Amino acid sequence: GMFGINLYLANQNTTIKDSLIEFTGHGGISVDGGYPGVAGDANGDGYSRDNTITNTIVHDIGELIGQASGITIQQSSYNKVSHVEVYNSPRRGIFLTAGHSRNPNVSFPNGDKDFNIMTDMYTHHNKIEYVYLHDAQQDGGDDGAFFACYLYKGPTNYKPNYLNQVLIDNTGSNPTMADFAPNDMNLDMGASGFELSNVKATN
Repeated sequence: GMFGINLYLANQNTTIKDSLIEFTGHGGISVDGGYPGVAGDANGDGYSRDNTITNTIVHDIGELIGQASGITIQQSSYNKVSHVEVYNSPRRGIFLTAGHSRNPNVSFPNGDKDFNIMTDMYTHHNKIEYVYLHDAQQDGGDDGAFFACYLYKGPTNYKPNYLNQVLIDNTGSNPTMADFAPNDMNLDMGASGFELSNVKATN
């Protein structure tokens, strides 16, 4: 199979709680709002929004593909993730991303010249707290057990995501991995606007 649970496109006010997700072919829980520029309103709020994941364990995922995440949020706003444990992932434990302009000097439909990250991307105001994330990145390099990228920073403002009360432990890849060693947390490639509090990374 693929995901344990896949909230694809305009899912709103969905609650996942008291759940065990294990031994999946791909990822554990995926919240994917869809494509930039069309998956939200003019204010940059996603049609995928206000979902809750709580009191849930996700483990031993990515058994068929090798690059899965326990919990993924992309192009989705105002979600709450709390009281979760994620472990035994070949790659990421938790992953947040919006996107980036791939062809910024060419106009639509062949390019992203009119792309505005503050209104065309929707991964913001997500709150993640009370997380135990361990034994991730078992096959990964140059990455993080908690990984975020391509988020928001405008000229005078930003759109935050929140991370609070998180323990990340025992991140490491197998000896055959030849890339850079993975990190407990990697805020990379423009992961702007993250507000972190009470985060501990060990081993």
